[in-house]
Amino acid sequence: MPLLRWMTSFVSCRTQQVSYDGQLSPIRPVQFGVPQGSVIGPLLFVLYTADLNKVIASHGLQLHQYADDCQVCVTTSVDDAALAVDRLAGCVADVGAWTSSSRLRLHSSKTQVMCLGHKNQIDQECPSVLVDRQHR
Repeated sequence: MPLLRWMTSFVSCRTQQVSYDGQLSPIRPVQFGVPQGSVIGPLLFVLYTADLNKVIASHGLQLHQYADDCQVCVTTSVDDAALAVDRLAGCVADVGAWTSSSRLRLHSSKTQVMCLGHKNQIDQECPSVLVDRQHR
């Protein structure tokens, strides 16, 4: 139980104050998150987002994470590209729903879809995927 108490104290009963141009803001409580730049912050984020892998795996896709960045990967043949895009679009919609229910936000402006392959294939076979329009 000491570990649980330590973790609880790390993320609760915190305050913040801003210093700007020699002036201090009032002290305010911090209700969410962990201190930015903390050693344990990335671990807590990975634990918090552990279920994200289940959401992505349910679509037959792979998740790669680094700190707070995620990559969803699908490999397919040219003949199955349309099906892969449909799976990716469904996955992105479910990820958007998961982030919303988990008090996170999927930043569509920071989300990109990349198609890798031969130039002729990509020019003809790489449609766009709608990202997070319903969860803003």
